[in-house]
Amino acid sequence: MCGIIMLGTNGATWFNTAVLVTCMRNFPSDRGVVVGLLKGFIGLSGAIFTQVYTAIYAPHTGPFLLFCATFPPMVALVSMLYIRPIDPPRNKDEADDHKFTMLYITGLVLAFYLMCIILLQDFFVVRKAASQFFMFIMLLILLVPGAISLHPADGRQKIHPDTDSLFVKTPKMLKNSIRNPITVDVGHRIAELRNDGAVNNGGLPGSPSKSKLRLGSDYTLTQAVRTEDFWLLFFAMGCGTGSGLTAINNLAQMAESLNSKSIGAFVALVSVWNFLGRLGSGYISEFFMKRSGTPRPVFLLIVQALMGSAHLLFASSVPSLLYGASILVGLAHGAHWTLMVATSSELFGLKNFGALYNTLSISSTIGSYVLSVKLAGYLYDQQAAAANVRRCKGPQCFRLTFLIMALVCLIGCVALVRLVSRTRLVYRDIQRLKAASR
Repeated sequence: MCGIIMLGTNGATWFNTAVLVTCMRNFPSDRGVVVGLLKGFIGLSGAIFTQVYTAIYAPHTGPFLLFCATFPPMVALVSMLYIRPIDPPRNKDEADDHKFTMLYITGLVLAFYLMCIILLQDFFVVRKAASQFFMFIMLLILLVPGAISLHPADGRQKIHPDTDSLFVKTPKMLKNSIRNPITVDVGHRIAELRNDGAVNNGGLPGSPSKSKLRLGSDYTLTQAVRTEDFWLLFFAMGCGTGSGLTAINNLAQMAESLNSKSIGAFVALVSVWNFLGRLGSGYISEFFMKRSGTPRPVFLLIVQALMGSAHLLFASSVPSLLYGASILVGLAHGAHWTLMVATSSELFGLKNFGALYNTLSISSTIGSYVLSVKLAGYLYDQQAAAANVRRCKGPQCFRLTFLIMALVCLIGCVALVRLVSRTRLVYRDIQRLKAASR
């Protein structure tokens, strides 16, 4: 069983990495928006497959597991025939923005629809025929993105090295007519834009731009782990996503300790707002970064503060406040993943992004293990032992855990303040460079 779980979780990581790297290289000017969409639909995928199981396979799990084992690989094999590198447009087309907007609307409609279905199935007995109808409507909504991609304005111009785009083709690529755009060293281009050779990391005015890697350049994993910025982002992610996963994993047990009968509602709220956090954080951070050069870590700081606020609401143990806490923890946890992906790609480049992204993701595993197993599990067992019961009852079961996690988020906010101060000039110059390429 351990081996099966290892294969399943690593398989999910392979899918995740392949999709993120491909889409961000194809749409480099809209990284936040693209990551928000991808991460958002990943967050909804569990609810989507649950509806398929309920409508077709329930209560038989064997055929459903066979479906899960065969359908995703088939999708991947078919996708290999169609997915290709795309040249960035020479001038940004408003039609592309409208398409992203339509995708966002589709995602919001799907999330709201699934939330209603989940709550309906949680509170009432729903016949199989009704579940099949619900699944049919869900599949129709999922087909909408395919219609958007067939819009006649879906054309992209070829790009040449003498343009102002962030992306160029190497001589070898031009020679072989390969349509795979790669990132130019953005650190060097920013230095040229500022005309002083000192963008970040202590460069001196007038110094050669090749003397030192700057944030925005294509880092290798070895080069990235030697920077303070990498570890600030790593630590902040561990604090935010680690404490968020601890709250989500213990949500049902915490509600049970408070004699709450709204466990299903809490789980549904976390799931839907997790999606909205992934979706919204990408769109909002992209908007402000393009408009005013606001560093994306600023939004990581905001959602980390929201996560800490959610922990304080959970620590209050007031039943009516648990709904708001569930919303905040779902929103903040989802937003962390979108913002981390976009931020790391902008600071360390796309060339080695797969290795960088998955190394940064380890922070969530470490944070979750420390806070969930070593903190929440230990304190829960201590309270149960003190009361000489098997299952802990009362607000004291998790109160200290959530207070400590709120403090952890505060420390994470301090790290993000430092990261914002170190990346402020970089994001300002990236914004100017993008404006010049339009």
